Amino acid sequence: MSRYRDLESLTELLRKLLVVLSALFPASFLAVTITTLAVDNLNRTASLALACVSLAVLVVLLATMVVFCRWIFLAHLNIYALGARNLGFTPRSAVAWFLVPIAWWWMPYRAMRELYWASRRPTEWTHRDPTNELPDWWFFWLLGTNMTFVNPVGTGPTIFVGLMSCVFWVVGTIKARWLIAAIRSAQHRAAVERGLFG
Repeated sequence: MSRYRDLESLTELLRKLLVVLSALFPASFLAVTITTLAVDNLNRTASLALACVSLAVLVVLLATMVVFCRWIFLAHLNIYALGARNLGFTPRSAVAWFLVPIAWWWMPYRAMRELYWASRRPTEWTHRDPTNELPDWWFFWLLGTNMTFVNPVGTGPTIFVGLMSCVFWVVGTIKARWLIAAIRSAQHRAAVERGLFG
């Protein structure tokens, strides 16, 4: 049996990264739009701003992905320590499904759904509590991601698509912040009830 680890500090780090990311998406969209619409004398300055914002988005996005994967792995370890059994996902598979083409459309959602349920009721996790927040998170996360690939630059006639991608990413990060806080809180509560915390 694995030991319980409090995820408070990792959760706070991840939540802060998601806040920064949700601020950078609109800044990136604005920089792309200005660069697209800029007149010739502003083009060099706008291009430099776009490069700086794009680099910042890339660095924060990569850092967020690493921390999020670590958080998912440890949170899945915790549900085993809290007494959950007969789970469909191991800590490794919960992270790995984010990297498997095609399956990344639904398997990470299923792993997070199981994590959410098992965190709320570790020994009775199959008695599922319905929530709209989980599917909402996944809906906005997928739309933001996929619209970014459809319209990576957000230029010209597809500025609207870039704007919608930005909106979906921001809403997805807000929902992700709620989700990780809810899971961490449920796990902490279960650990205290079982005398594992401390």
